[in-house]
Amino acid sequence: MGQAHLRDENTYKPLLNPQEELQRVQEEGKRLVSRFYCLDSPTGKRSSFSAAQRDALLAHKASIPHWYILPKHTKKLDEETGTWPGRPVLSGCCAPTRPVDRLLTTFLSPLLELLPERLQDTTHFLRKLREAPRLEGEIYLFSFDIVSLYPSIPQEEAAWVVANFYEKNFGYVQGRLKDLYNITAPPPYLIQEGIEHILSGTLLRFDNKFYQQMKGTAIGASVSVAVAEIFVHVSIEQKRKEIEKQPIVFYRYIDDIFGVFQGTEEDLQKYYRELNQFHPDLRFTVEFDKNRLPFLDTTVYVDKEGFLQTTVYHKPSNTHQYLHFQSSHHPNLKKSLPFSQGIRVKRIVSDPEHLEIALNEMFSFFRARGYNEKILELTKNRLDKIPRETLLEFKRKGELNRLIFPMLYSQNIAGPLRKSINQIWEWTQERARDTPWEASLNGPPPMIAWKKDKTIAEKLIRAEFPSPLLMERTALSST
Repeated sequence: MGQAHLRDENTYKPLLNPQEELQRVQEEGKRLVSRFYCLDSPTGKRSSFSAAQRDALLAHKASIPHWYILPKHTKKLDEETGTWPGRPVLSGCCAPTRPVDRLLTTFLSPLLELLPERLQDTTHFLRKLREAPRLEGEIYLFSFDIVSLYPSIPQEEAAWVVANFYEKNFGYVQGRLKDLYNITAPPPYLIQEGIEHILSGTLLRFDNKFYQQMKGTAIGASVSVAVAEIFVHVSIEQKRKEIEKQPIVFYRYIDDIFGVFQGTEEDLQKYYRELNQFHPDLRFTVEFDKNRLPFLDTTVYVDKEGFLQTTVYHKPSNTHQYLHFQSSHHPNLKKSLPFSQGIRVKRIVSDPEHLEIALNEMFSFFRARGYNEKILELTKNRLDKIPRETLLEFKRKGELNRLIFPMLYSQNIAGPLRKSINQIWEWTQERARDTPWEASLNGPPPMIAWKKDKTIAEKLIRAEFPSPLLMERTALSST
């Protein structure tokens, strides 16, 4: 499947001198970081962010990242390759475009707040559905899916479109960046140059060969989501609203669209055909039903009164392999899993009559994974005390003002280590009284963040292809 993707010469160009190209992209990135820092001011007296942040970005050690395929095993087998279709992903943390990528992700994030049709996550979708009116007459639930959104985006056009949208909302972005991060917004033309750098500077390696991505944006660059979302919004929203017959509901989560259409099936098909004509690089597929339709991790359906309701959706491939209770993880982690999954179920299931059925189904999955009745009963009692409305409220994450002590989990040392840390913390607090640092030590003791050890699968399987070990063997055999 990887080779099938790479045969598209319009998207992937083989590199003859990969190290030279890596050096070129890296140097260009360093120049852009410096320009973003001083806001392209010739005097150098202005700055967007701190010098320490600039130095950290400039110290980034780059290499050509490896590229791999995530199989879409819920889709039909590809006739050409005999395997499932695949989603190409770039392991982009070490990419030469990473420093500029991180900056642009911050600079563009306020713009996502200005997209009225955009969904942040499932909880946001559930909140939106509460505003939907009662449905009457002939209606259809529909979902549109943008085909291969990330690889389809034209690079130069996307850079111009996003920079132009940024310029139109520059005042809003300035205020939000100041409030959120205390940084200054860079000029729009610099945003355009930064996007062009990231899109055109995507280098990758696969099967010990090197390529440059000439079209689209890579899944793996953090700014790809913002670029894709803004590009889709600008490309279709204005034109979509000019269509005579509009859906009652229209929401979009990146490349997945959910809506409710009042009218005939032909009216819906006409709307779908017109949507497909808005941009040559944006192609949609459609699914629709009069009664129920899956979207994200929910199933949306119309109840007897004509209102939209939701329940949990499980993909056919979901085998519910929750962490087994006999596995080597901290007991508190294992005890918290039924509760966290129960919170999800209670948030999604909107009809109280269906909630108990959905929870009992979830508990049966945990019983099969070794969880006893006492844990499940305590979970159910905790869930009963939480109103669903509370779970749908937007909660802004606060800063965790607490030291974190990461440690590989071991059942033998977990208890003694926790006891020792508490004793050391109490001793430190006692010695800090009447000193300048007393206030900073008034909080709770450090939190132990238990890390799991590598599983057998993680030791045997590598995302990189071929593995470095295989490459070494090949080199030795050739000599």
